[in-house]
Amino acid sequence: MKKKVLELALTIALAGVGQHPPSAWAATLTVCPPAGLLPAGCYPTIAGALSAAADGDTIEVPAGRFVERLSIRRSVTIRGVNFDNTNIDGGREGGPVTVHVDGGATVTLEHLRITGAVLTGIENLGTLTLQSVWVSDNGDHSASSGGGINNQGRLTINNSVIHHNEANSGGGIDNQGWLVVNSSRIDDNQAGDRFSCCNNDLSGLGGGLFNRAGGRAELVDSTLESNFASRNGGGIVNGLGVTLVLRRTGVIQNEAQLRGGGLYNQGEARLFAATIALNVARGRERHTAAGGGVFNDTLRGKISLLDGTSVAGNTPDNCLGC
Repeated sequence: MKKKVLELALTIALAGVGQHPPSAWAATLTVCPPAGLLPAGCYPTIAGALSAAADGDTIEVPAGRFVERLSIRRSVTIRGVNFDNTNIDGGREGGPVTVHVDGGATVTLEHLRITGAVLTGIENLGTLTLQSVWVSDNGDHSASSGGGINNQGRLTINNSVIHHNEANSGGGIDNQGWLVVNSSRIDDNQAGDRFSCCNNDLSGLGGGLFNRAGGRAELVDSTLESNFASRNGGGIVNGLGVTLVLRRTGVIQNEAQLRGGGLYNQGEARLFAATIALNVARGRERHTAAGGGVFNDTLRGKISLLDGTSVAGNTPDNCLGC
């Protein structure tokens, strides 16, 4: 009887060989500090740790500046100390993207600063969560879309900051996928050139956020502030056929050179207890300023102001087409 029990146990154990290990077996890989002596058992680069990682693993990154460009193909977590001290820097030397997430990968980035990309700080084609991440100083106002983040997958942003990024359109974020932003700040981003306005219909759209091409964006308890667009939507452009939801979110002190200082809407926008205030649509080069707070394209856009949403104190007007 005892022999049969042992044989059965051995059969069950062998049956599991070659199958994916349970999450309880996931490993933690450690990256070495960027300077000084290298402790035993750590990886000299984040890319090196990624090459060794399996799905479900966690990569822990110490304080320091890591000049690397990462392509993430595995479903992993990369965790720094905090976004003030752990910096992944693309180096701005021919590297278009600092962090790329492949389609099919499920990735979490925590407590990191992502900076130094020529075009885009983070390019997401998979499923990505940002937790306490600072994305700053990426992109160029003359090129690409999504200076801070270009999202074509599923992206959740929690307790994070998208700051001082530039692109031709979508200075902070270009969203063509599924986007949820919780308790975060999108500020001081730029779409287009401050010194030219209207020579390209696709440039200068969405200083903070450009939601387009089948995208869906929901912002909760967040702020878009002090963003700039050389054309429309200083804070946000919500494009044709897409959906935008704002819940208890402020769109404040943004600037558009033409229309929609706070929000330019051509899709479906639903605002719940939101605040649209102190935004400016300037108008230039024979174009009339309109929709200082909100410009709603009445031929194609639909906007709902719900639960006490406030649109006030904008220049030259609060809401055109509401």
